[in-house]
Amino acid sequence: KCAENDTLANVYLFYGPDEKGKNDATTTFANILLKHDGVGFCPDLLVITPDENDRIVIDKAREIKRFLSLSALGQHKVVIVSGAERMAEAAQSTLLKVLEESPSYAIVILLAKTIDSILPTVISRSMRVPFWHFEPEKVRGKFSEIIEKLVNSSISERYALVEKILKDEPNTSRVFAEWLNFWRELFIKKLKGDSTILAAYSAGEMATILTKLQNIHAKLITTNMNPKFAFDEFVLSLK
Repeated sequence: KCAENDTLANVYLFYGPDEKGKNDATTTFANILLKHDGVGFCPDLLVITPDENDRIVIDKAREIKRFLSLSALGQHKVVIVSGAERMAEAAQSTLLKVLEESPSYAIVILLAKTIDSILPTVISRSMRVPFWHFEPEKVRGKFSEIIEKLVNSSISERYALVEKILKDEPNTSRVFAEWLNFWRELFIKKLKGDSTILAAYSAGEMATILTKLQNIHAKLITTNMNPKFAFDEFVLSLK
């Protein structure tokens, strides 16, 4: 719709654990912008991916700058950066300068599992679009009851619950997957005006915690994040 209504941002940040959702949305969005059928080479499209060391280095940011310095053959030039969370800080700093000076026809789409490692200055220049993997049939389970207890408990009780989870459940990512879906369900109800949902939390505070859950879950499934650190990070985000 933003393409049709000419209300485009110059930078989009598609983030979250739903890889298929991000990739499908990016492909569709880029094809609409470029009026391209997705088949064959498109001179107004540049795709950046991590190198063999799973990093995006400063040379890639310079490549983006060179690409955008050329005039668009169509209405737009589109850059897709896949695995944006793998960008080195120097590459992000260079990209930021490119974004600040980019022509009006330039559209940059950043794809990331989590935004924790992306510079705040890059995030602030982006239109953020979260992609949460939502499985309604799996929203409520035994861990949903635990997160409700966590929210309504004292700090000492919260850590006692965490210790029990660490002892009884070896798959921490499974816990956070259920918590993510459950919290998203509560957040949607809150947005619809149900004031009985977690009365101590505003919709904005719930959105912040939802983002925190999403980032923790993404790190658990993509890195060797220590399970205890994961629970600590979440507990500290609660009131």
